[in-house]
Amino acid sequence: MSSLILMIRKIAHSFGLATYLNTMAIRVLAALLLVIMIMLRIEPDFIPFWHASAPENITAPVVMPNKKSDKKQAMTELKKLDLFSAGAVDAPKDIYRVGHLSWEDPLFSQAPPSHLAVRLVGILNSTTPENSIAIIEQNKRQHSYTQGEALPEKKAVVIKIFADRVILDQQGYYKSLLLN
Repeated sequence: MSSLILMIRKIAHSFGLATYLNTMAIRVLAALLLVIMIMLRIEPDFIPFWHASAPENITAPVVMPNKKSDKKQAMTELKKLDLFSAGAVDAPKDIYRVGHLSWEDPLFSQAPPSHLAVRLVGILNSTTPENSIAIIEQNKRQHSYTQGEALPEKKAVVIKIFADRVILDQQGYYKSLLLN
């Protein structure tokens, strides 16, 4: 700030205004210039007339719509998108179809939750995945399962046991039971 005041005094002296400007006026002028410089540094759009002006002869291309075939063309393009077909609805499910994912795939462990009337109540995790045991409760009775074993009523088969979840093959889709 002091260097700015000195600069203003030198400019005022060179124009012969040093006798007319007292120190308070110089400080106010310096503060005002400092605020203007900060504003320009922070946001150059505060004073838009300092920027170069854009050429004035720019014209936007005008597109004339063809009224006869607009609706037909729009409908055919919408039908091509196939937004509401059964294939579009089932697309996310196909990711978790048995055989589409390898066991090492990160999506494998993110299988959607199973809606079976069972609950995962415990896991005995082993360093050897085949030796891990899942404790699953159905009708208030707990049973232990290892990989490859079928749940009661043969509705699902235990595929893989993780530390916090079990992946099941439920009617051809990977489903998960999360530990509560």
